[in-house]
Amino acid sequence: MLTQNPKNLTIKTYNKGIILLVPYFMKRPLDALIIVADISKSYIHDLTQEELFCLGEALHDVTNAIIELMPGLGREIAYNLVFHTGEIGGMYIEVLPYTQEIGGYEHLGIYLCQGTSESTVGFYKELIQ
Repeated sequence: MLTQNPKNLTIKTYNKGIILLVPYFMKRPLDALIIVADISKSYIHDLTQEELFCLGEALHDVTNAIIELMPGLGREIAYNLVFHTGEIGGMYIEVLPYTQEIGGYEHLGIYLCQGTSESTVGFYKELIQ
């Protein structure tokens, strides 16, 4: 993800250990990822104290931004955090706000997003800086 995602979709880097970004393959508006830069760290217990602090900061920033942005979209504040851990590719967290209903194509694995990665990163950067 760190090598394939365009740099302009990075929202914020926390002491070069934790990176908050919008994925180029967004399924829903306001989707975000929190990535641990050191891909050899696969679990929360692998993180240093500084990385844990930065992870907490990133979670704080993105959830506060979601709380600000969701009412403007006419939506309730609702989101999921999905922690991906394990030996393949390091640890990352998906931030998935509930911004649109699931349609028929999604059940087939094809996602139609009502927003763009560029507009989403703009919303987040305005609130997180």
